[in-house]
Amino acid sequence: MKSHFPGQIIPDHHKDLRDTTYKYNILLANNFRLYEFIEAHPSNSEKFKRIAWKNIEEFNFENSRKGASFLQSLRGYINRVFQDNNDGHEIAIRITSAFRPVEWEKLQGRSGDSIHTLSLAWDIQPVNCSLRLAVQIMKHLENIHWSLDEGHQGGFAVKRPTYNGSRIILAGFIHYDMGRKRRWYY
Repeated sequence: MKSHFPGQIIPDHHKDLRDTTYKYNILLANNFRLYEFIEAHPSNSEKFKRIAWKNIEEFNFENSRKGASFLQSLRGYINRVFQDNNDGHEIAIRITSAFRPVEWEKLQGRSGDSIHTLSLAWDIQPVNCSLRLAVQIMKHLENIHWSLDEGHQGGFAVKRPTYNGSRIILAGFIHYDMGRKRRWYY
């Protein structure tokens, strides 16, 4: 049976996606739910959320499953390396941007060709840790994933933290995508 996601068949173990009352709250990976890839961070504007749901037919379920698998592996890696620096508490990943409909992209003055429109890009921040540790984690990820030869095999970008003197105001974020290999800073 076809879903409301274009050209995609929803597997039998996701029958509830065929129900129009479905809440988009299924797990795609141990720590990531479908709605996180549609709405991303709760602070996203209501306007963005309305446009995302209005254009849900552009959303690619299978690409988001791949993203969830990638981010789950990344979360595991981050915790293997940094959990001891967080008093043993698990470090989570917040998705600040994932699927972005073409309509939203054009409203922002962009071309509409972003890989975010294909559900193949994710902007993330480490959370459940101090801002200082989040910045340390992102610097570590930049160091290991920046190289075009040995780093992340898709797009990778960094929005560096914002400081007020020595105080971190905003942690910044890391962009990963499954497009061609390229690197940039915001």
